[in-house]
Amino acid sequence: MGWMPDGHGLWFLSERDGYMHLYVVDAAQPGAARCSARRVGSNSTSAALSHDKTRFYLVTSEVHPGERHIYEMPAGGGPRTRLTTMTGSNTGECRRTAR
Repeated sequence: MGWMPDGHGLWFLSERDGYMHLYVVDAAQPGAARCSARRVGSNSTSAALSHDKTRFYLVTSEVHPGERHIYEMPAGGGPRTRLTTMTGSNTGECRRTAR
């Protein structure tokens, strides 16, 4: 859970519709709009906003309940890109790198 780059939106994961999805809610408005248009997996799903606040990184089990894959998607919503291909449980973390 955290604030979106605009300072008005709050992002969070919820199973409010029966599946774990990434949601963004405007703190000044009631209700929440789902950020990802598709199911984001239902087991051990996690999300992190990149340090530059332009992308989300998601760990999902959507391929198979026994697999975890990392996806990237724009912070404003849109298509996700799968970053891992190895069968099994893939994990990662967002880290700043020295330039």
